[in-house]
Amino acid sequence: MVNQGTFRKDLYFRLNVLTLELPLLRKRLSDIPELVRSFLIELNEMNKKKIFGISDEVLSLFYRYDWPGNVRELRNVVERMVLLTDEKTIMMKDAGFFKNKMQKQLFDNLNLQKSEKAAITLALEETNGNKTKAAEKLGFNRSTLWRKMKRYGI
Repeated sequence: MVNQGTFRKDLYFRLNVLTLELPLLRKRLSDIPELVRSFLIELNEMNKKKIFGISDEVLSLFYRYDWPGNVRELRNVVERMVLLTDEKTIMMKDAGFFKNKMQKQLFDNLNLQKSEKAAITLALEETNGNKTKAAEKLGFNRSTLWRKMKRYGI
């Protein structure tokens, strides 16, 4: 934003004292159980509940999700489950909304893959099979095009 002139340079340097780079949650799935335990302690206190854990089934759902919202999204999901359950453990019955969210993510990913495959096929047709020109047309480098062609069986 500083480079685009939409954020003051002096303010950026005033705020930019410490930079922390954390890997995405999907790159550190092993952190999920500890994060969930921490959230449960906090959310139990906030909501006057006594939830002691989360079932292995629900945890396995967490491991299969992409977490585009990272830790904040995980916290929001756990909070919603805490609010929905009357049990001492969060069970699969409390995760219906999350299973729907996962199905939507899977559907969106499949649609994206279909669209990407169609775009690659069209670009190759328009360039008479010239992979260099097709890659340029798609905004990929040539090796990315080759990798995607292999993935989609083109």
